[in-house]
Amino acid sequence: MTEVQNPEEIHSAIQVFPREDGKVPIWDNPNFRAVLRLPKEHKPFARYEQALEEEIQHTLLEEDIVLLSVIGAAVCANEAQLRKYMQSVQSASRTSDRLKRLQYRGYVHRYTASVRFEEFQEGERKPPGIFVLGAVGYKLMKYYYNDQHFVHPDKWMDNPYAIQRYVAMNEIRMIGTTNRHLSKWTWLPAIGDHVRNPKPLAVMSTRRINNQAPVHFIIERVQMAQTFLDYLRKRLKTYSYLKERDGVIKIERIKPPIVQAVVISVSTVSLAEFVQKQLNLHLYSYDILFLIDEWLDDTEELASAFAQGTEEGIVQVKVPFLQNSK
Repeated sequence: MTEVQNPEEIHSAIQVFPREDGKVPIWDNPNFRAVLRLPKEHKPFARYEQALEEEIQHTLLEEDIVLLSVIGAAVCANEAQLRKYMQSVQSASRTSDRLKRLQYRGYVHRYTASVRFEEFQEGERKPPGIFVLGAVGYKLMKYYYNDQHFVHPDKWMDNPYAIQRYVAMNEIRMIGTTNRHLSKWTWLPAIGDHVRNPKPLAVMSTRRINNQAPVHFIIERVQMAQTFLDYLRKRLKTYSYLKERDGVIKIERIKPPIVQAVVISVSTVSLAEFVQKQLNLHLYSYDILFLIDEWLDDTEELASAFAQGTEEGIVQVKVPFLQNSK
């Protein structure tokens, strides 16, 4: 399914790109901090056989297995996202209750999010807790779904930018999934008929539209803590080569006909404008779009969160087939 990528080299002096209201979003703040929080009287299981015994005794419920599989598929998601992923199965409060129980036995790990040098104000809502598979949850998922790749819990230790990256991407994935716009979401697929080619962070595949081929969005995530311009130049050069060689960017397990675009996922409009100014994306020979968290946060609708680069800057692009149904 996926693997955790190591964070890119960090600048000694990092430029930040705030939202229109002047704030830097927590899921792209270079001062982001994630801390593992263990519950009181923590009694985790160490072996998946213990989990199987719990299932036989009906202590581990079917809804818990579903929740664990959702976390495994999401890789790393916050509690608000998990409550929405599970809304067709159970209530939001029930999801939160089961997460607490799963955390107690070590099926999942919970991280808290904060920003260094900033204090939460009285009455300010703190960010939702972040959940990943714990040791026994990881082993249980590997036992049930051994053809899929899950991320070992140790991979998240001291890797806050990976946590940021996956939570931000899961907001896109969650909105597309819960609104039934997506047919598939693939983390880190192989491209170009070779496993050694650099992998995009994700490919977001839509459903068939008016009996036309689905659209596949090849997504790269830009983070302020990255040396992202060099990173993007190399990735876009690879996509240019593959597109020129094959006519399309071949994606693992996706067969022609293929309609596709490369998407640069960014947190703010100002970051998208900076990338466009530096890289002149409108001059590339294939479609490159921005998907902007700032617009997504305002509307919770994928259709109005895209932009395209022009000679003058970026312009919003409406994608009507991703519009929320009334």
